Amino acid sequence: MLKKNLTATIALPLMATFANAQSLTLNVPIPSNESDLGNLRVGVFTSQEAFDQGTIMRGLQQQALSGDNTISVPNLPAGTYGISVYIDKNGNGELDTNLFGAPSEPYGFTLNPTIGFSAPEFKEFSFSYDGKGSSLTIYLNGI
Repeated sequence: MLKKNLTATIALPLMATFANAQSLTLNVPIPSNESDLGNLRVGVFTSQEAFDQGTIMRGLQQQALSGDNTISVPNLPAGTYGISVYIDKNGNGELDTNLFGAPSEPYGFTLNPTIGFSAPEFKEFSFSYDGKGSSLTIYLNGI
């Protein structure tokens, strides 16, 4: 389930922008000793159902760099969102997992919930956004 939800973060094209909304800035720090990098893939979800089905509202991608990575989610209207991020190290467009189904590529969620044996529930990583612009930091697991 975790692999399906995180893989879907970039599966859909970007949605149309909204006129009165500001950008949400995501900060994703990556240790400077990390050298096996690929693309940061971001998915914005609007509900538990959307997360379960892998239906993103907005998907973004940029090259992952050692150090601080800043990702802008432009024109995001006010609402409740949950965001997942992972590093697609091998460029195959999906979150790779090991034999037990655990992610083998770094991943994280807004609010940095504790990860057990499955993906967190939407309520554990969702937040209210006022549409006026703000910044969140997402720490990656598996680094």
